[in-house]
Amino acid sequence: MAAPPPRAGRLDGWKEIAKHLNCDVRTCLRWEKDLGLPVIRINKESKRSKVIAYASDIDEWLTGNREPLAAEHRLSSPARIAIVAAAVLVLAAAAYIGLSAHRSTGPAYWALKGQALVFYDVRDRELWSLEIDGSANQSEAYADRGLVNSQGQSINLKWDRPKVAMADIDGDGKKEVACFLNHENPFKRSIWLGDHDGRRLWEKTIGCRVRYPQKPVSQDFRLMKIAFEDVNGDGRPEILSLWAHVREHPGIFLIHSLEGECLFRYDHTGILQNFLVHYASPEGRAKEILLGGTNNLLGGDAVLIVLDCRDLKSGLGPPYEVPPDLAGRKNGWGAYTPADFARAGQMRYYRFRHDELADALRITYLNILEIRPTPGGATAQLAYGAEAFVYYNLDFDKGVLDVSPGVDTGRTYGDLLARKMVSAPLEDFLHKAGTRVQVWDGAGWGSVPTIGR
Repeated sequence: MAAPPPRAGRLDGWKEIAKHLNCDVRTCLRWEKDLGLPVIRINKESKRSKVIAYASDIDEWLTGNREPLAAEHRLSSPARIAIVAAAVLVLAAAAYIGLSAHRSTGPAYWALKGQALVFYDVRDRELWSLEIDGSANQSEAYADRGLVNSQGQSINLKWDRPKVAMADIDGDGKKEVACFLNHENPFKRSIWLGDHDGRRLWEKTIGCRVRYPQKPVSQDFRLMKIAFEDVNGDGRPEILSLWAHVREHPGIFLIHSLEGECLFRYDHTGILQNFLVHYASPEGRAKEILLGGTNNLLGGDAVLIVLDCRDLKSGLGPPYEVPPDLAGRKNGWGAYTPADFARAGQMRYYRFRHDELADALRITYLNILEIRPTPGGATAQLAYGAEAFVYYNLDFDKGVLDVSPGVDTGRTYGDLLARKMVSAPLEDFLHKAGTRVQVWDGAGWGSVPTIGR
């Protein structure tokens, strides 16, 4: 038996139905009661239930016979009412089964196909696609392939850096989509919010606002991570996105409202690899936003930034000139000295300085890749390229609790020790590593206490 043709033009709620009919909501309610206006109530037992309709059904109804139902037919006898009620239930059940069989539940996941993002529903049916670029291969931008070590082995890291975010933001049971578009124009990168059916709601261009006189920066940014999170505690999510420059390596962290207003912007002189929203409790308000990455003006030292969700101040993160311990070196770090900027606000800004292991592995850029919240702070995974990982357990009020090695770090460090490329045993190195953490005090760098557990 052939499936019935799909009904076109879904109308959500009385306002959209009234707009389609060019009348007010009261008139629609009266027409439903007296003339059988074809609407579907989600909860048939509630007079306040959300309703939907289809433009094709209403247009067909408009051209049909719509004689008012006589009062004696509407209120004749309990038996007639029971028959009508049973018929309504049968029709409603049939409509529900038909809708379930032929209508999609909205996007559930996505996949990259060529130069398009393709979205699928829970039944693996293709819903719609979004063209992202007509010239460049986007597989690297949309898929985290992890790191590869010197032996060519893939390092599996749980970075949790999705490039597409999906959430039901309007309560219709279907997920909206936020992602980035990498247009053919290299000077236009944008964040895009679309409805569940792929219809664009808005698009905002991303660009570098901070000026670096010695090192001009183009607008060639790529998305590192995007997510829906309720940062301000109003019960509605905001869109959080993290951007890194393809070549010159400044970073941008943005918070947009669902309407596209930029609520917060954190510029940074270096790539930020990841962010995490820390909630006070599973049901509580967002407490902190943690950003992790590296800083060019610090010679590639790793950084962990703690933002207070209750006091977000847009601007550029520290430092604002080459620090004294790097001054005088002929390495070009001074080219990242910014001009024409406002200073951002942050609760904490931690610096993880280069050490003997970084020198032995010839690592220029240290990175904070993974961040895990703890009751009083966070555990930050510092990466020495793809060869070694060290975990710093921080209490934001007290200091460094401990430093521990990653799974393969002991083997890598032992090999370097045997070749006399490092001088201290691993335990001594880890103890000293805790003393190399610094924190920004608004004017310069201060030491962070190492207190142990």
